Parts: sequence; C-alpha cells; structure tokens
Amino acid sequence: MMDMEVAEFQKSDLYELYRRYPNIERVGRLIAETIAINSEEHLFMLLNQTAETRYKTLMERYPEYINTIPLQYIASYLGITKETLSRIRKSLY
Repeated sequence: MMDMEVAEFQKSDLYELYRRYPNIERVGRLIAETIAINSEEHLFMLLNQTAETRYKTLMERYPEYINTIPLQYIASYLGITKETLSRIRKSLY
C-alpha cells in the first residue's frame, strides 16, 4: 500500500546498541510503549465500540487512510466485513 524501507538486524546487535548508547535504549523503550498502547487501544475499540463508531474514529484520526487504503483492509482493521463497511459508508454519505 505504501513504499517503505525496513532495517533488519539480530537481537544481539540491538542489545549491543542499547549497551553502548543509552539514548537508543530509551528510543527503543518509547517505541515499544507506543506499540503496546496502540495495540491495547485497538483491542478495546474492537471489544467496546460499534462498527460505525470504529469507522468514524478512523475517519477522524486518519482521514488520509480512507482514500488510500483498499476497503477490504480497512474492514479487516475494523473487525467487520466489506459489506458492513459499505453499508456504514453509505449511511454516512
């Protein structure tokens, strides 16, 4: 969906970077915390919000995704079918 670059390295190399450069360890911790918080928020959303609310939240937070990511992936992220997503979109527009 989007071009990106990925760096791959061994866990031991990461730990060596952490040992040598404490600031990198801090960045790693902050990244891990952000991922954990986002994952927990997503799970809470799936368990406690209606499909329509989930879609509206996505539109508010990430409006650029609505037109750039195929609907099948948006539906999967929201935990609904493409058909349900289509009905929600139709009711909102």
